[in-house]
Amino acid sequence: MDCVNGHRQPTVRTWGLLRRLLIEDDGQDIVEYAFLGAFIGIAGWLTLQAIEDGVLETYQIWLDPTSGTPSVWEPPEPIVVP
Repeated sequence: MDCVNGHRQPTVRTWGLLRRLLIEDDGQDIVEYAFLGAFIGIAGWLTLQAIEDGVLETYQIWLDPTSGTPSVWEPPEPIVVP
């Protein structure tokens, strides 16, 4: 790059690179998949953050020995083998 008044001026090579980036679409699908993957990951993370308390509360209710699953489970009598 050439310097004029202490500022760098873009050269023909720089303008060619910028033109290629704006015109050509090679690799566009890869970038789109990357954005899609990032969106799905962030949406999943936010969803898990939103339902975290509800899931924790549900599991605690299920495992509560007085009102949850353990309270309705009646173990069978042991089998005695003669």
